[in-house]
Amino acid sequence: MVPLNDERVFDTLNGLWKGKKEPFVEAGVIRNTNFTEGGHIDYSDVAWLEVEEKQLANRRLEPGDTIIERSGGGPNRPVGRVVYFDREDGAFSFSNFTSAIRVKDRQRFDPRFVFYRLMDLYQSGSTTDLQRQTTNIRNLDFTGYKERARFPRLPLPEQRRIAQVLGTVQEAIAQQERLIRTTTELKQALMQKLFTEGLHGETLKETEIGLIPESWEVMRLEDVMNCHDGKRKPVTQSDRIPGPYPYYGASGVTDHVDGYLFDGDYLLIAEDGENLVSRKLPIAFIARGKFWVNNHAHVLSMKHGNLNFYEQYIAQMEIEDYLSGTTRPKLNKGLMMSIKLPCPSLEEQNEIAEALVVCDTKRVSAARKMNALQDLLSHSAS
Repeated sequence: MVPLNDERVFDTLNGLWKGKKEPFVEAGVIRNTNFTEGGHIDYSDVAWLEVEEKQLANRRLEPGDTIIERSGGGPNRPVGRVVYFDREDGAFSFSNFTSAIRVKDRQRFDPRFVFYRLMDLYQSGSTTDLQRQTTNIRNLDFTGYKERARFPRLPLPEQRRIAQVLGTVQEAIAQQERLIRTTTELKQALMQKLFTEGLHGETLKETEIGLIPESWEVMRLEDVMNCHDGKRKPVTQSDRIPGPYPYYGASGVTDHVDGYLFDGDYLLIAEDGENLVSRKLPIAFIARGKFWVNNHAHVLSMKHGNLNFYEQYIAQMEIEDYLSGTTRPKLNKGLMMSIKLPCPSLEEQNEIAEALVVCDTKRVSAARKMNALQDLLSHSAS
């Protein structure tokens, strides 16, 4: 096995600084935000900057370079992601939150093979313990990383065959990523149109929740739903007995337990937590069948109307005006029940909900395929 810190075989380059001395040239700078989960580079928003010509000369990317994220990451995404650079055109470099890994001896190692080994190192979780966290950022222990990353001495033709197979899988992952992105954008545009204009081209009227079709009404949440918060019961993790029933919190399923409190179709709305403001996760979601809920999610059932329609509307609406608390945002029951909602006919609710659920189904299907392909890629590279 050959380690990444073998300088006879590999070279590592630090990220670009713009510099202050003329002459300046324009370069596309690859940043962490251009990394995709499948190891491709998203060129749609590459930063084009005027940089010192001398700086670029020493840090210009070459086809076959792997770019590694050295600073960034997050609680659920360790630092250490990698992407592969294969552009023949344009002047590109990489930000100072990243480094480039270059194969010097291409008679011993194929660059794509090296990239897939490094991708596997990340996806297998092997970079997690190499993180060093400062105030608000995670840094990769790059010295430790170069010691840990090792490559088997395989014949070049075998390396290339492996890389070709993995490249096919990687392209399939990229296709699913594009489908997820397109479907998400389509749904956002569809929601904006349907929740404002409806389906039938009616004249619009101005209301306290904005423009809606003439035939629609505005109602409070308490007019269309019943609240069942009194039946909720939190159970500390140490007291939970594992079982088949989902245990819900503010952002979804957090555990599975041996009992249930509810049986049916319900809408859960987050009661408290930073996610009410950041919206990194859904604040409203449907729970079906038998399940348990702690006291961090409100539990609602329909009096009349389509549950999916109201889930979709509440999940995308602005709720800041209904929140209380400063250090920890809270949506208390009284304010929640006063939320104003659009109320079209049940027939129109059903049609709108069906259109939006189709988008969700396509996105979830693509995400599952992408996860399966990522598992295949990881297992094949190891």
